[in-house]
Amino acid sequence: MDEDAPRITIVTEYFYPEEASTAQLLTSLATGLQGDFDVSVLTGRPNYHPGDETESVPTREQHKGVSIERLPATRLDKDTLPFRVVNWITFTLLVFWRLARSRGSDDVVLVLSNPPLLPLAAWAAKRICDISYGYLIYDMYPDFPVALEMISADSTVARWWEKVMRMVYRDADRIVVLGDSMKERLTQKMSEEPGFAPTKIEVIPNWEVRPGTGAHGFVHASVLRQHRALPRAPHGHRRHRAFGGAGPGRHRVRDHRRGRSQVGSPAVR
Repeated sequence: MDEDAPRITIVTEYFYPEEASTAQLLTSLATGLQGDFDVSVLTGRPNYHPGDETESVPTREQHKGVSIERLPATRLDKDTLPFRVVNWITFTLLVFWRLARSRGSDDVVLVLSNPPLLPLAAWAAKRICDISYGYLIYDMYPDFPVALEMISADSTVARWWEKVMRMVYRDADRIVVLGDSMKERLTQKMSEEPGFAPTKIEVIPNWEVRPGTGAHGFVHASVLRQHRALPRAPHGHRRHRAFGGAGPGRHRVRDHRRGRSQVGSPAVR
């Protein structure tokens, strides 16, 4: 690896050797970027399938040139909501501790919207340590659970969640969304928010139609290089602009023709 290559840290709950679609996509993304970039990954231990919680994996390893660091978050039964929330909290806190400890040693961080608390780790690390982060949105919160009628839009939880997410959107150096309708929704949501620049939103779909075949496939790392969507590095580090992201396949929670915007992706946790 070129010592002068810009560094990217991808933060995702699921990664190799997980078999969830999120893990497969992010693994493909990370290995595709490796070479042009020095890519590292902060992730959790396997916990997607029953029995994964007992699987032993190295805390640190290399996979196709990508440096992987697995944080010791809890691995409780993810199919039980309270246990899943505990997993989210422990992983988010450990990610924050790791990013804060690095004190901006990584050029940029790419953080995912899932689990829902995860972007708070990057946001807090930026406020405290002045790191730069890009935010890859699979699902918009609290819009997604509100659209599914899991919570009420007028509830205290939804109002608090909305306020917190506005800070995450505002302070992100770059935001990557999966489609134009999601970009429209986010732009409208933040239209009266001081300090928010719609120009930092990039649309990079997960899926593409291959000419002549009609087949769909993941958009790979080459697309990221074309979109030039990398946030600036922290003070005192290299400045580079070539960042993007992709996530699980797009999905409209409600029919857009009935006035509902794209707010989430399929359940691929």
